[in-house]
Formats: sequence, structure tokens, C-alpha cells
Amino acid sequence: MASALATLINFSPMSNLTNQIPLKLTSINFLLWKLQFLPMLRGCALEHHIDGSQPAPMKLLSENQSNPAYSLWVRQDQMVFRWIIACILDSIIPQIVGVETAKEA
Repeated sequence: MASALATLINFSPMSNLTNQIPLKLTSINFLLWKLQFLPMLRGCALEHHIDGSQPAPMKLLSENQSNPAYSLWVRQDQMVFRWIIACILDSIIPQIVGVETAKEA
């Protein structure tokens, strides 16, 4: 079970994203794009990064120790953020300049 979980955590469909999400988000096709994008997020158990159902854990544990759960959350969030950027038209990217999380995007 632990190795399966590690595989899931390290899974990144980024290299094959264009095959998985051939339709890029435009200003008029959100529902069709969402139909492609959500199953990928759900399959990787990462939808909480866009729906806010699992907020980021505390950055530090007691006595200023780094929280490994926070580091993992940030890594996963940035991966989802990259997926979003890769799956939208270039003309839409300026609308998300300055955001830092997948949920904000």
C-alpha cells in the first residue's frame, strides 16, 4: 500500500497532458474543458487544490520545524497550477498573472 501511495503522490501526467486534455480553455468552453480536467485531478486525488476542501497545512510545526505535510501540499498545488497553465490558451494566461495557487488560478 505504501508503494502504491508513493506512486500516486509522484504521478505527474504533465508529460502526456496534451493527449489527456486536447481542448484548451478559452473564454467560451469552460464546461467542456472542465469535463476533461476534473477527471484527471480526481484520478490523482488532487481536486482539493482547486475546490479548497483541504487547505494548506501549517507551514511550521512546533519550535519552528518545517512541516513535511505543508511541503507536500505546496508541491502538489504547484503541479496542479502548472497543469492549469498548460491547459489554457496563451491569451488567457495574463488573467492569472500574479496568482500563486491552483485555487486562485
